[in-house]
Amino acid sequence: MPTVFFVGPERTGTTWIHQYLGWRGDVRLPTATKETFFFDRFFHRGVEWYLSHFEADAGQPLVAEVAPTYFHSERAAARIAETAPGALVVCTLRDPVKRSYSAYQHMVAYGVTASPLRDAVREHPQIIAASRYAEQVQRWRDQFGVRRVHLLLLDDLAADGERFARELCNIVGLPPRAPPQDLREERVNATGAPRNPRLARLGFWLRGPLRRARLFGLIALARRTGLHQLFFGVRPQGGNAADDDLRFLREQLAGEVERTEVLLGRELPQWRTQADP
Repeated sequence: MPTVFFVGPERTGTTWIHQYLGWRGDVRLPTATKETFFFDRFFHRGVEWYLSHFEADAGQPLVAEVAPTYFHSERAAARIAETAPGALVVCTLRDPVKRSYSAYQHMVAYGVTASPLRDAVREHPQIIAASRYAEQVQRWRDQFGVRRVHLLLLDDLAADGERFARELCNIVGLPPRAPPQDLREERVNATGAPRNPRLARLGFWLRGPLRRARLFGLIALARRTGLHQLFFGVRPQGGNAADDDLRFLREQLAGEVERTEVLLGRELPQWRTQADP
């Protein structure tokens, strides 16, 4: 059973964390897939089904899952606390307006929605809910206590990946190790618009049944052969977010920066600026 859960939310550097932990070689992660979705979507399948996603113990000092959809789940925190009561929880946060807009762009790129932002928020409330950090972090603290819920910032990863990795390692009890050059140079949370929205939506609906059937090998094969790029290939998104969209997100998330500053005990002046996502 994992002893550390990196719960996101989405679009806050969790893919980078997963790649870094996988590169180290001393962390046991789910095989063939980044996320099992067990504690929010597939809990009914039972713990044995969940544990079957992990390789046999090869002496790694840490077992972990990187699962950003758990962050805003109303049930995941309680289920993890019941199943792995001694676990550590690590949340990664970023400017809430930028996170919400990035989540929306990601949904568009992967064919989850083709709606304008306001309509997409009604269809997918997590676009906003996962950026209400104070509310979501409190749920995790209620289950695990303040000392076992740790908060990291995407800003720190973007500024200095090596320092971010050291902080992460200190939290989970791993010996610090500088990330490889390709991870240091990787642009975190890059996104864009789908080249073909219809194909992206078809790919999204095909991927769901494959995940549920645990046919991760087929998903991996699609990546290697270029099918993933065919369905989900993106072109860089030109221009900034529309002013109306930004006003809408700022209205929805009013006061969230101040509440997060209290959580962190740290001022976040970069989040207070009105820069576009």
